[in-house]
Amino acid sequence: MYNLDIKLFYIINQQLTNSFFDIFFALITNVKHWYPIILLFSIILIVKYKKQGLIIVGLLIVTIIISDQFSSHFLKNLIGRIRPCNTLDNVRLFIGKRRTFSFPSSHAVNIAAISYVLVYFFKQYKYLMITLSFLVGYSRIYLGLHYPSDVIAGWIIGILIGYLIIRVFEKIGGKFYEKNN
Repeated sequence: MYNLDIKLFYIINQQLTNSFFDIFFALITNVKHWYPIILLFSIILIVKYKKQGLIIVGLLIVTIIISDQFSSHFLKNLIGRIRPCNTLDNVRLFIGKRRTFSFPSSHAVNIAAISYVLVYFFKQYKYLMITLSFLVGYSRIYLGLHYPSDVIAGWIIGILIGYLIIRVFEKIGGKFYEKNN
């Protein structure tokens, strides 16, 4: 399995490359580039949906805190997998080496968890969120920071976190949300 992981990593990182992807994936992987979009989206949700929008934004904040802390500070330290850029030869790097651990990809965990929660409320954006989750995860491999298994596991963990958050929401806050809908 490890050999397949390395082979897929090198195919994505070395062979499926071009100058447009070099720029595109470096841009979309940087969370700071998403801040204006996240802020605008949050404002639109609150203005358009009032209390329901505020509940959704609050739920998204809880989701990102839980998913990021669980993946970045618990799982990565528990598993301790070294990033491919720090262990493999001839890795194409675009944004520099990272000294944190690799498994799972926190980017993949976070975007999958957020996507799950958003799709719960806005099913019409399911394919957009799947595409966005794929692109963010793929960017992490392309940029030399994660193995494919880091990203795939990240998506699975993120979906599970999103699922659990929605189940808790339905038990605790769903009735309040429906009353005000």
